[in-house]
Amino acid sequence: MKTNTYNWALAFFLTLILFSSCRKEEIPDIEDIPEAPCWELHPEIELDHRLLVQSFTTEDYIYLLSNNYFLKMDETGLLEEHFISEQGNLSLYDYPMLNDKIFAVGMDLYNLDTLEIFSTQNPDVSASIDLLSIDSTFVEINYFLGNGMCVNEDNKLLFSVRKNTDLGTSDPNLYFWMFDFTLDENNLIINFDKEVKIEISGSMSFYGSKVVSEMVVFENDFYCSIYNPSTTFRIDSEGSYEELFPLRDATIFSHNDTLFALGHFYDCDISYAVKDPQSSQWETLTFGVNDACWGRFYQIGGRFIMKNGNQLWELKINHSAGTYSLKELENNCVQKTSIRTVFKFQDKVYLCTPEGLYLKNFEDFFKYKEE
Repeated sequence: MKTNTYNWALAFFLTLILFSSCRKEEIPDIEDIPEAPCWELHPEIELDHRLLVQSFTTEDYIYLLSNNYFLKMDETGLLEEHFISEQGNLSLYDYPMLNDKIFAVGMDLYNLDTLEIFSTQNPDVSASIDLLSIDSTFVEINYFLGNGMCVNEDNKLLFSVRKNTDLGTSDPNLYFWMFDFTLDENNLIINFDKEVKIEISGSMSFYGSKVVSEMVVFENDFYCSIYNPSTTFRIDSEGSYEELFPLRDATIFSHNDTLFALGHFYDCDISYAVKDPQSSQWETLTFGVNDACWGRFYQIGGRFIMKNGNQLWELKINHSAGTYSLKELENNCVQKTSIRTVFKFQDKVYLCTPEGLYLKNFEDFFKYKEE
């Protein structure tokens, strides 16, 4: 009888230990739960450089523009810095043009009729465009918040302008100026090529109709979006154009042999247009989410990304199945600021912000915020 009692007590004690150890594994200490990896500020982007407004990458280099400097980097760190403050009086709302050939900064505050263009490979080489000499009715470059000018592989520079014509704000035309440029190690020469006029309804005003909200180059053509009416045009190097779809802020991507344009439909609705390889027409659809008025769109590792303020989102689209979703990505340690651009270089993802250049390993980028 004593033996049975002893065996029963021993069994009960061992079961209690086993149960306790199982419960300990199922409910870890809160302190042991790993946090999402933190975005880090690049240590070489110093105070004078920090207000970053534009970026461009090639296979080997990162190019950056701040309000005072042009910067060149690679995976080892900062390679070059060039002081451009005399022409670089940029506000947070300026999106200057930058690629691996040339770059343009904000207009000289003391001479709003002159645009200064620099060689990316040798920023000591530059050229000026006297805009009033092209047309005495020139008022200003016509864009707001988005990229206002672009360069394609044919060495064509394109941007929209506002003019003080006899028709005033009732002028039915949207004006684009196209330039040719030639560039070598020590010389940059820019010549006016042609004016492209697109007739479209609506008045011309800075915050109203026909203000350019985004311009990108895709497969050597220019894609230009305007506000109200929300519209995107394609313009080729010869100046021929066509109206494509009713989106503003549109950026064009190729995904699985299908063309996608991500942008906004009229007000703030996150939307997309899609063109299948067998089709000549674009189909426009909306996510039904209308609280991302200033969102801009990117493709990182083949996946669609939207930045809006200091937030990052992944957009998943399965067009054939008619499904789509929007999930917020973790942005630990990014200050409450405006993300200007998002890009991937080598094995890291970078954010240009007014506080500097944030970076994170690509493998840690697609981590979702807890709902």
